[in-house]
Amino acid sequence: MPNRKVYLLGVLMICGLLHSEGLACSCRPIDGRLSEAQLVRQARKQAEAVFAGKVTAVRTFGSDQLEVSFQVDKVWKGSISEQVVIFTGSNNTECRFGVPFREGERYLVYAGKAYASLSTSVCTRTVKWHETLADLRILGGGRRPKSKHGGD
Repeated sequence: MPNRKVYLLGVLMICGLLHSEGLACSCRPIDGRLSEAQLVRQARKQAEAVFAGKVTAVRTFGSDQLEVSFQVDKVWKGSISEQVVIFTGSNNTECRFGVPFREGERYLVYAGKAYASLSTSVCTRTVKWHETLADLRILGGGRRPKSKHGGD
């Protein structure tokens, strides 16, 4: 799995470079004139997957990555199963942009694709479930995740 680790590190470094250049490690939208609805639609469009779920495990992956397992209950974008694993930076200091996921908590996740893996950062709209009201108004009701038994 060394190739996967190297790739994930590269993705987070690129994310950091894209968002930190000229923004001093800030993730603020460049165009501050966008409404909340426009920001949600833009985030959904740019994401490979948008889903809600409960964190079932958080494991360290390499020296600066976290592997986060979810039990998914709603999907707005992507082909997402009931259980999914994503990656994030291990912390959000020094522009590493990791989401501080906590086991047992529910989140709305906007994830990008990194080879065959999904990843997210604090530069996406990924948030704890109780902070999702604006997003849910725009995203709507969502759908159930794919069943691991083959049906929905």
